[in-house]
Amino acid sequence: MIRAKTLFVVGAGASADFGFPLGTALTKQIANALNLESSGASAEKELLRVAIEVANGHPALPRSGDLFFSAREMHGALVTASSIDTFLDNRSKNADYALLGKMAIACCLIEAERRSPLRASNPRGSFDLSSVDGSWIARLFDIMAAGVKEDAVDEMFRNVSFLVFNYDRCIEHYFQHALASRFGLGLEQAAKIVRNSCRIIHPYGTLGSLGGGEFPIPFGLKLTEAVHGTGDLLHRMSQNLLTFSESQKTESIPIREAVAKAARIVFIGFGFHEQNVDLLRVPVSDVTEVRATAFRLSPSNQQQALLRIRNICASRAIGTLENLYGDLKCDEFIEAERFFLSS
Repeated sequence: MIRAKTLFVVGAGASADFGFPLGTALTKQIANALNLESSGASAEKELLRVAIEVANGHPALPRSGDLFFSAREMHGALVTASSIDTFLDNRSKNADYALLGKMAIACCLIEAERRSPLRASNPRGSFDLSSVDGSWIARLFDIMAAGVKEDAVDEMFRNVSFLVFNYDRCIEHYFQHALASRFGLGLEQAAKIVRNSCRIIHPYGTLGSLGGGEFPIPFGLKLTEAVHGTGDLLHRMSQNLLTFSESQKTESIPIREAVAKAARIVFIGFGFHEQNVDLLRVPVSDVTEVRATAFRLSPSNQQQALLRIRNICASRAIGTLENLYGDLKCDEFIEAERFFLSS
């Protein structure tokens, strides 16, 4: 069980373990999906084509013209971008690009969920937990569940919060299934506990609620390209996503409250990009200890990451380079810090 108030800041590197593309790879996928005139077909491209057809016929959507034309322009413009988030921030005044970017993200992410080992593999809606055995999230769940009794399951989430900079829903999805398996709960009961007890903030939004909301979107939902309703659903999913400027307006308060109230911050697969660091920065915090993955960051970039951590936590006394793990992947990192996390 985790006893200190711990905030986990989760980035794209943590989702890569479950088959999700990193920033540059996602941007390339989106650019390829927007290249609607090319001969090569992909599930993402066909889904986006249907979504654009529906959006073009939607009278209430803010757009300047034909979205197919804008898609052609955006495909060319993305050549110079390594991050779709940064690109949309660069072109924040272009409503067509914002809409197309969000719909393309939704197409790519729902397909990534469908191909993920976390996707449900039987009619009951559950998946084989052994398929991700040893992953960072499985190891973290084991630490959180240690010492928790079955009549007080929600206690395991009392001291933890998650700031997840990814659009995917891997953490809440895994927790629901792992909780049901570990404590012999029904999946709906486990899902309700996670929704009500585990604080998970997505600064850039998600594809939608896994359940319990007005329009739940099951993890890895199979969409059919030929169905008109698919376009409506993709548009609905896209409206759950936020650009950087939108996140600053709507999510900044809960994000900074989570940082300020934490005693410990643990960065997992986080890239320390300045745009994301800006969302986390607080004038005063209770943070006294920090741990972070810094996989394959150069010594110079590790130094800069440490400076950014200190800026986030409003302290120059927090953390040293020894607290940054440049040679460990996420699963190895959680195992290396098992005693720290549970102390």
